[in-house]
Amino acid sequence: MGENNSVRLAVTLLVVTGFLGTVAYRLSIPVIAFYSRNTLGASVFDVSVFTAAFMISRALSASLSGVVIERKPRMINAAVATSIANALVIYLFYVKPDIVFYMVLRGAQGFLNGVTWPIVQYLVGVSSPRDIRGRVLAIYFMSGELGGFAANNIYALIADRSLESQLLLSSILFVATGLVLASSLIILRKLFGDRIVPRRGEKAKTGLRQTSTRRLGRRDYLIVLSGFFVMGSTSFMHGEISYVYLSETIGMNSAAVSYTHLTLP
Repeated sequence: MGENNSVRLAVTLLVVTGFLGTVAYRLSIPVIAFYSRNTLGASVFDVSVFTAAFMISRALSASLSGVVIERKPRMINAAVATSIANALVIYLFYVKPDIVFYMVLRGAQGFLNGVTWPIVQYLVGVSSPRDIRGRVLAIYFMSGELGGFAANNIYALIADRSLESQLLLSSILFVATGLVLASSLIILRKLFGDRIVPRRGEKAKTGLRQTSTRRLGRRDYLIVLSGFFVMGSTSFMHGEISYVYLSETIGMNSAAVSYTHLTLP
């Protein structure tokens, strides 16, 4: 297989990774929302905290992972480990059904996702041919949207199944995500070695130049803190709570609510 074909295969696998990972995570959202609310008796606030814990934790870990990868390029392999670790975290929702523990698990999921997806998105950009990089990134993000669409369809079909079987399916999809990502990384390593992620001022063998960096100032930290505040305050209005709200306000069953989310981002 020629180098160009190998690059195309690696990029295709990264796009598939985005699709599978989105299905795996988005499938767990209605599962946890309805089980915690209807079986564990979680309050509306508790359900909202699940999403808030996930998003805030993801924002923090994404910021840290970027710094670590810049200094230690080999750490891109961590994306495979964090993706597969998500499978274990998902299944722990079944092992210990407890509201506070669920909040902790959602925070753990956020941390793992904050490591995985910035790496995957970077790899998509750095591996794509320069002349079609914008189109490839558009396809990648589209695959994520299609993953959310597929996840809601799947949940509607398995809404009456047991909690264990629903979470097991999500876990299997996370393992599949990690394996597909690992396959892509193996191909990229064979082609470019350790130069997939260039150090500061260096040029990656794939053709993308690392942008220059500067020391963060007070204004930068204020922008980051503002982003955390906005993310934390708005996270209470979507995610798990949207499923619960539609179910209890309109009186729809869980499968019907999942179908309504096919039209939502």
